[in-house]
Amino acid sequence: MMKKVIFLISLFVCCCVITSCDDGTPGVPLPASLTLLSEEATINNGESFEVRFRVTPADYPVDVKRVFLNLANRVFMDESYAEIKDYHYEITKLEKGETEGEWIAKVTSDLDLSKPYGESFNLYLELSGGRRSMISGNSMKIENYPLFSEHNIRICWPRSQSYMTLETHLDKEENKIAEFASAYVYARPVEPMTSYYNWEEVTMEVTLEDPTLPFVVTETEGGNGLMFQVTPTEDIFENIYQDYIPVKVNIKLTDKYGNVIIRQEEIKFYRSVFILPAGERFTFTESQVKGDGMFEIYTLDLSSIALRLGLNPEFIEVHKRSAFSTSNHSWIVKEDGTTGEGLFFHIDPMLDKDIIEPDALKEVEVVNVLAYNHLIPFGTHYAALYVIVLDPYTRAPMLNLDIRQEVKIVKDPIVD
Repeated sequence: MMKKVIFLISLFVCCCVITSCDDGTPGVPLPASLTLLSEEATINNGESFEVRFRVTPADYPVDVKRVFLNLANRVFMDESYAEIKDYHYEITKLEKGETEGEWIAKVTSDLDLSKPYGESFNLYLELSGGRRSMISGNSMKIENYPLFSEHNIRICWPRSQSYMTLETHLDKEENKIAEFASAYVYARPVEPMTSYYNWEEVTMEVTLEDPTLPFVVTETEGGNGLMFQVTPTEDIFENIYQDYIPVKVNIKLTDKYGNVIIRQEEIKFYRSVFILPAGERFTFTESQVKGDGMFEIYTLDLSSIALRLGLNPEFIEVHKRSAFSTSNHSWIVKEDGTTGEGLFFHIDPMLDKDIIEPDALKEVEVVNVLAYNHLIPFGTHYAALYVIVLDPYTRAPMLNLDIRQEVKIVKDPIVD
């Protein structure tokens, strides 16, 4: 038994000596030891990174052509270099470190970092010598930090934004102060990058290009610093007759390594309300509505009005899958100036599409239900169509369309 133990120990020593002896290249034996000094490294936006290691003896002649990285738990003897090239890492430069036997390897990667690489690799350092290799006894972790660019980060903002909320329009009995709607500007990772970014290490800034405009930019509560609101501070259309006000915003994203994404985008703030005048078609006299009253249906094409309120091709191209809803409302402004619910005219949108678009509003019906009313409702009536289009992420309204058809019922003219 004792002889067997002595024989095994002798065999082990012989193996160690063989591994450390001449590698087949005259005058270039394998070193006594190879140790990684770096524990981890991160590839940031495709930049090169350093790997530090120590070789003993200190005067061992390390050649850049004979040192490379290899995947942990996989040792390739004769084809190691060819295999490691499949993993996109290459040592391109070697220089001596500050202490004896220390070396600094510059490593580059040809990974396509426009795609997500979230895995971590444990890598070994390997010295190749002819038919044999020496592998470091420890490993290091290398992380591919996803490219901080617009390939992986989506900056979102509404191409059209109504400047007023719909709730403001619904309150007809009080002269309510207008509630202005906010445009949301936010950043999100492109799928499947969501789990690869620590958003607590990313900062976002949003500012107005023209700070004199009557808008305010505020950080959204609960948006983790990556969502901002751009909100009017006054009625921007009070003395302006254009359909929208362009507002340019400067957007800056910065990650933990100091990588920066800078964009300037334009939000178009549109009017919310459009009133179609009664004209001859929707003006009725007392004589016309007496007796059994009226029951008629009128077809309107509101597609061009929708375009003027922001539901245009640019908006639809970006937000075509956004949720939307439609509703109708009617009310009357009586002769004495008071308002009330109007039960005599209403709009039936008859929308049967899954995607909101101007063509969906080409045939909208205005229904006149004055039939069998004993009291003539003199005054100005409004049949309103409301269309709300929501941001799919914030669920906040981007468009609040309030399209009103005016209808007038007037007394018969006095005949001399």
